[in-house]
Amino acid sequence: TPNSPARYDNSITYTSNNYSGLTVSAIYGFGEAGVNASTSDGGKYGIGANYANGPINLDLVYQGRQNVIVTPPITTATVRTGKDINEWYLGGSYDFKVVKMFASYQELYSQTTTATQTFKGSDLWTLGVNAPVGPGTLALSYGSLSLDNTTMKDGSSWGAGTMYSYPLSKRTTLYAAYSYFSNDKYSLPMQTQLAPITTPASWASPETGIGAVGESNYAVGAGITHVF
Repeated sequence: TPNSPARYDNSITYTSNNYSGLTVSAIYGFGEAGVNASTSDGGKYGIGANYANGPINLDLVYQGRQNVIVTPPITTATVRTGKDINEWYLGGSYDFKVVKMFASYQELYSQTTTATQTFKGSDLWTLGVNAPVGPGTLALSYGSLSLDNTTMKDGSSWGAGTMYSYPLSKRTTLYAAYSYFSNDKYSLPMQTQLAPITTPASWASPETGIGAVGESNYAVGAGITHVF
């Protein structure tokens, strides 16, 4: 999700010991917002817990971004005008031996609404299943995303995918995957809504981003993995 960067710069982390399957972790990334007066501007934090015991695996996560500046480039006039973006996530799986079921729910709330940014929150839920089919494993998934907009109708998107993996050996596996995503015309690109680009002027529309408003798309992939 847009509030979940793959990397936290200048961060410190903590991970607890495993207590009967329960592990707790936390992270804080110090903000680097240029001329901003506070090191908390643009900062990121998160805390999570994982419980893994037998067939059960559960994750609970809460994280946020502090004083988010939504109109680049950052200048003195925009110092400390941003607000927080927060989200929480609950997900898990259960292994029934024959099949393995997955489910998750995630909610995001943005306080950074401006005249050019209409997005203020989202809800995302997913369901999935893995099952043995022949010598390999078939995976199926479905997810739905609802967007809460302030100046227009709320948006919605859904997606479904499948993947089949075929083991060639204990360490080498072939896989093929297909996914499809459907978006209505009120489902604006997430990254643009959380940090809209306003330079050059031709990019000022909130629709700027990957793909067109209301555009559906699909992806096909195949490959091989090898564990050394």
